[in-house]
Amino acid sequence: MTDANLGITDRFKTLISQGVTRQDPGVRLLCVEDEEVDFELMQMALRQAGLAHSARRVEDEASMRAALADGHWDAVISDHNLPLFSSAAALKVLREAEPDTPFLIVSGAIGEDAAVAAMQSGADDYLMKHSLKRLAPAIEHAMASAAARRQRRATAAELRASLDYLRTLVTASPVGIITLNGEGRVTLFNAAAEEIFQISRTTIMADPQPFRLSENRASVRRLREAVRAGPVRNLEEVWLRRDGEARDFSFSAASLGAGVESGVVVFVTDVSEHKRAELARHETETRFAAISANLPGVVFQMLARPAQRTLLVPYVSAGATPLFGIPPEAFLAAPESFVECVVAEDRADLQDAVEQAVRQRAVLEGQWRVRRADGTLRWVQLSASAREAGGGNWLFDGIITDVTAQKEIEQELTRSREELRQLTAHTETVKEEERRAVAREIHDDIGSTLTGMKADLAWLSRRFSGDADVMARIEGMKLLVDGAVQTANRIVQELRPGILDYGIAPALEWQAKDFADRTGIKVSFETNDEELSLDLEQSTALFRVFQESLTNVSKYAGAARVETELFTTSNSVTLEIRDDGAGLTPGDLAKPASFGVRGMMERARALGGWLDINGPPGRGTTVMLSIPRRRPQTQLEFTEKSE
Repeated sequence: MTDANLGITDRFKTLISQGVTRQDPGVRLLCVEDEEVDFELMQMALRQAGLAHSARRVEDEASMRAALADGHWDAVISDHNLPLFSSAAALKVLREAEPDTPFLIVSGAIGEDAAVAAMQSGADDYLMKHSLKRLAPAIEHAMASAAARRQRRATAAELRASLDYLRTLVTASPVGIITLNGEGRVTLFNAAAEEIFQISRTTIMADPQPFRLSENRASVRRLREAVRAGPVRNLEEVWLRRDGEARDFSFSAASLGAGVESGVVVFVTDVSEHKRAELARHETETRFAAISANLPGVVFQMLARPAQRTLLVPYVSAGATPLFGIPPEAFLAAPESFVECVVAEDRADLQDAVEQAVRQRAVLEGQWRVRRADGTLRWVQLSASAREAGGGNWLFDGIITDVTAQKEIEQELTRSREELRQLTAHTETVKEEERRAVAREIHDDIGSTLTGMKADLAWLSRRFSGDADVMARIEGMKLLVDGAVQTANRIVQELRPGILDYGIAPALEWQAKDFADRTGIKVSFETNDEELSLDLEQSTALFRVFQESLTNVSKYAGAARVETELFTTSNSVTLEIRDDGAGLTPGDLAKPASFGVRGMMERARALGGWLDINGPPGRGTTVMLSIPRRRPQTQLEFTEKSE
């Protein structure tokens, strides 16, 4: 452990031990002496006195400085007068290097005044060379004095460090620190106290009654009474500062001696902002509880641990009781109970939705089923925003809403739409059956009647060939019958094109040519399967969508050209009709009277396919129909179905 890591007391002990403890086996002596004989006599006297030692002789300033730089010396012994040096100069060199090492003067001739001057300069003792019996005790006494000096120096340094340390703590403390003597006068008032009380240290320490405002005397009295019973912690009082502002202060205090008469130290914290924040937090929590209790749903917080695929709900609002039949306290006691309320079939989907929201940093939204405490099922919708909670965990804050009624309405609407779709498909089927029946009636009955009329008119022509008036009437009747035949054939084709019996591709190609002949609009037709064979329902649907699309082109598009493509794969059949007309404007497809478009869409849905109509204004319109490919029905199957 380094000195920097030690406390004040430990550093003090370390310094003392460094000054006192000696591990060397003998005393190391540095002798400043120019005579080798005197150096040997001095060592002999020390050996006779039983002082274990080692010694080194130097005789000038340079050699002394070199010896001091080589290592530690327990004492320095110097002759008074040397040819190249002196005891005064040696003492000065020693004190520059080591202020506490003992320095003794051993001289053959030194005057009393010189000896006194040397002692005043810092020498520890002086002896005469002809009386060395006192040398060993003098060295030991000087070493003990040096150890005492070191200890005093270390103690003083430690005391200064402690005072500096305490001064730094008091100055930098964010807590106000005040000391008062037994008379109640302030003896310490740190910077934090100046800030808290809004008064300078100089002003309050000069005031014999520092807390003279009468509004504060009751607080001071309560504080002093509390200190008499022992240390006080966190005593909160409302304090009126000298600037007139009332603040909330927290006091901790203790006596500095046997009682308050010895003085008191007081620690003060301004808790006004904390109190306001606490009050605001309480107000916010109360307001939030009131709002959440009256929301048509449950406010909740969910902790997600994606790595463990764990969902915990530690908080739900009071709305949990009517929705789940479980009080909020139960969720708090068992955060995992929310997931247990979700029906088993929906839990994996909920977990996947949570993980997706975490990955995409998106809002968690979805609808799942929960089972209430009474066993009934409810549909709920979760909407929550995610935020990181550390450690790979995520918190979701949001609301749970009971959407059971809405879900039941949606399901009923879906069922109704499906039933309507089925009814529409059935209606279209019945309509096509009726068309085929009417077409057969026209073909068989009216067609045969018109054929008979033509035969009769031919007989009349032969019979009255000589009568010009009758022949004129007969020719007029022939024209009427021919027109009726053509009209009947056209109606039959529109009701049920017989060309469908030859395949959907020839039927569409015939319809394209017929439309072009009637309107003058160029219509092209291409297909990748000339021999495409579909059942009657699919063929009729494709043909009717084509007819309706061409009708819309002639009515609204103002187009000069229509391109048609029939594309087939092993699994699907796609019909695409593109024109170069006016295109679509917003709202064209949403018109209430757009029954033709709705009819096309219903035909596509009934066959399990889809219909798309789009076209920017001025850039033409594209109608695309795609249906699954089915095998054609045989004539026997069709006959049985018709019957």
